[in-house]
Amino acid sequence: MFLRRCRLYRMVDKVWKERGVGEMKVLVMPKSAAPAQYTNTRTELPADVDVGAIDYARLLMRRDQVLKICANHTITAEVPKFNPLASAANGLCWVTEDYSEGTGEIMTLGIKFKLY
Repeated sequence: MFLRRCRLYRMVDKVWKERGVGEMKVLVMPKSAAPAQYTNTRTELPADVDVGAIDYARLLMRRDQVLKICANHTITAEVPKFNPLASAANGLCWVTEDYSEGTGEIMTLGIKFKLY
């Protein structure tokens, strides 16, 4: 589990448009039952977790207040390929098939994390 406050952007006509502000979650489904210490949704997986033990992972983000989904897609070893966001040192961008609006749509997304 990964949970961080951030601002999500979508590339539209070569311009970044804000898509939402909220908490981005990376949800992980292990191949076997998760140890009890990882069943809390606010608990992060340790950095040394065995990647082979993960069956399925999904990136999910909801907008603050309205709780509308603004990012919803699977994560595999190949897709998406995260790259540094050129306009911010604390950001990433990637291309993925997003299902936040029901049907899958290929889009370029960017994210800026809140620095603490």
